[in-house]
Amino acid sequence: MNLLKFLEQVDQETGAVSKAELAGFVHDMARILPEAERTDFLCRLRNIRKKDALKAVKSDVEKGIIEKFNGIKTDLERIEKEELCLAGSLNQEYDEWYCSEEWFWKCFKRWKESVSISAEEQENCLQWIDGLITKRVDGIMYKNHRNYYGECAAYIAALGEVQESRGEIGGKQRTMARYKEMYSRRSAFHGELRTYGMIDFRKKK
Repeated sequence: MNLLKFLEQVDQETGAVSKAELAGFVHDMARILPEAERTDFLCRLRNIRKKDALKAVKSDVEKGIIEKFNGIKTDLERIEKEELCLAGSLNQEYDEWYCSEEWFWKCFKRWKESVSISAEEQENCLQWIDGLITKRVDGIMYKNHRNYYGECAAYIAALGEVQESRGEIGGKQRTMARYKEMYSRRSAFHGELRTYGMIDFRKKK
């Protein structure tokens, strides 16, 4: 069964059950989730409550987001049905949208103004992001893709800087040191970490 057909059937089944039955189903799904996926599950569940606030925003920027999203969604559906080649017009449209730095920052600023996240939710999101970075770094190390060490170091440094911006003194250095210890024999990776600000406490000979 392809993705579109699967989602259509899921929507049909969801619309046929009561609120209580749906809540029971979510509870049962939560009980069998692996521990590593629980934080992600909670973040996604909490984000459902923010949809009404996002829908209420009527500015031109948000309308542009919706139009772009709907256009890309339509093209993705056509790709799924083999009506459109991925290398065709979608790439040009997506690149023009994604590569507009000015447009991105307008959207990001508006998002920050319209969405409120509690301290607990922020912490859960940070843990989720840390988990994603860990998976990414582990995959790069496992396949020994040295060309991506710099990318990994940049993610780690950015996470540490966010932690410090939230008041965690020395958060960046602790985070970078933790990843360094996880891959203690990857000297090239350590070099990239130092490039992004890790302080090297090794004894100089």
